[in-house]
Amino acid sequence: MANARELLPIEGKSTLPATKAVGIDGIDSFDYPAVKVGVVGNVTVSYDPALGAPGLALAKQMLDVVAAPYKDMQTFFGIPGGPVTVIIVPKGGANDGTGGAYHYGCDFTSGNVLYCDATFATKTVNPLQLEIALYVAELSECFMGAQGRGWGCGFSNGEGLSRFLAEYETAIGTLDAFATGPAWAGAAYPDWITKTAPTDQDAVSTGCAIAYLYWLRSIGFTIPQIVQAGGTTLQANYQVLTDRTTAYPDLRAAVSGLSVTTDNPFGAPLQQPGIAVLGNTLHVAWKGIPGDDGIYWTTGNGTAWTPQQRVANVGTSTGPALAALNSTLFMAWKGIDRDQRIFWSTSNGTSWTPQQPVANVGTNIGPKLAVFNGHLFMAWKGIDGDPGIYWSSLTGSTWAPQQRIANVGTAFGPALAVFDNRLYAVWRGEFGDETLWWSSFNGSAWAPQKQIPGVASSEGPTLAVYNGALYAVWKGNFSDQRLWWSKFNGTSWAAQQVIGNVASSNGPGIATFGNVILSVWKGELDDDRLWWSKFNGTIWAAQQIIPGVGSGANVEV
Repeated sequence: MANARELLPIEGKSTLPATKAVGIDGIDSFDYPAVKVGVVGNVTVSYDPALGAPGLALAKQMLDVVAAPYKDMQTFFGIPGGPVTVIIVPKGGANDGTGGAYHYGCDFTSGNVLYCDATFATKTVNPLQLEIALYVAELSECFMGAQGRGWGCGFSNGEGLSRFLAEYETAIGTLDAFATGPAWAGAAYPDWITKTAPTDQDAVSTGCAIAYLYWLRSIGFTIPQIVQAGGTTLQANYQVLTDRTTAYPDLRAAVSGLSVTTDNPFGAPLQQPGIAVLGNTLHVAWKGIPGDDGIYWTTGNGTAWTPQQRVANVGTSTGPALAALNSTLFMAWKGIDRDQRIFWSTSNGTSWTPQQPVANVGTNIGPKLAVFNGHLFMAWKGIDGDPGIYWSSLTGSTWAPQQRIANVGTAFGPALAVFDNRLYAVWRGEFGDETLWWSSFNGSAWAPQKQIPGVASSEGPTLAVYNGALYAVWKGNFSDQRLWWSKFNGTSWAAQQVIGNVASSNGPGIATFGNVILSVWKGELDDDRLWWSKFNGTIWAAQQIIPGVGSGANVEV
């Protein structure tokens, strides 16, 4: 039908009905017969009775899950939204989701009926996850029009955003059959950044848009920041976020050398493995390469590394933090994908205890750990659009209630280290603020934040204490793959210096080990290897590879 906004698999064909039908309940006129199953908040869930008992069962399952994605859309778009009706229908005929989904106008008045193909017959992905993805793809387009900031429902920028949000709300791989990123790569990466295609059915322009969105996430922007920046072109969106006018060349540089076989060639954003010293042994833990949510760890003696091991029965989408207290190694991490809980475990240096959740806290980045005054401290950034920095401490097996550091904000979360009898935190500013900030904690209160002058980073730094000074190391700004360092004497920060002949797409981790600083980092762009080097206070030694391991992650203390 005219003006339908339709989500289809990459090889799919439109299967819109020719005429409308009167709802079975006799109230609404829809494209299909519809039986109402229930209402949750602003969402009514119905199904076509032709789907029988499986259709009713799927509709009941949807009724239990539609509220959480709706709430996320409210957060992402920054508006309250309006009522929608979700109707599960036999759109494609196979009841496996390949018929996709559609709606009409781009708002909550003319487009608030969302027709989603039934998915209970699919054998390749989780049926409920796929139904949620179809729902979110259409729901998000209602929010686009109501928000009115330039996302084009029915245009390539909006179609890219709707697919991105649908993928974000569901398990990895759910929408693989709908992926358009490879089509953009196959067309030699044309510029749909400075211009917007007036269609939602062109895989190449949509693929460019979704790759752009995943790239922004990989360099540290949260979804609310991206979505609320708006823009009738993706260049306009980028300029609001960064004050730069180079979105297309910057994106092309980011995908250079990558194999674009999915919508997201960049891996999970802000992955932050940990590094810590226990006794005479250096421990490093990290998230697996993109697509592998396992946590791995190895140990080093300053010269060689042991074979990697996988921590049993745990997973993360951002990477773990490490710290050693007495004879115990502590690890904390964010859960997988949309699980924003923080988990923790301990090790005697050989094996790890079962994970436990930290009660009543959440983050979309991952925590950091440090030992101060004989206690383990943890700090983290708030969930999604909350840039606040929170902290807690551990006594025995109990974490104290979280507290917020007043009047500060970050896009990444802080690094922690103890120096001169105080706990120091250093972090990159909020979105659009690429400068580094610091504060210190005396056991009772945090000092007002101060800026480290003359430096910039696309993400957060990492810290270590060495030879009576506090050292910070960080990756350069956006396309600057170099690693930089500075030191703090208790009063001021020295001029930054570059670590020569090394590069990273994320950032390093550092720890004092013996009489040197030892640093570990992920390679540049699609180089998922881990590299390491030593610093003697004057120069950095030539980099070396940690053999047999791979990470999609930067390494943070």
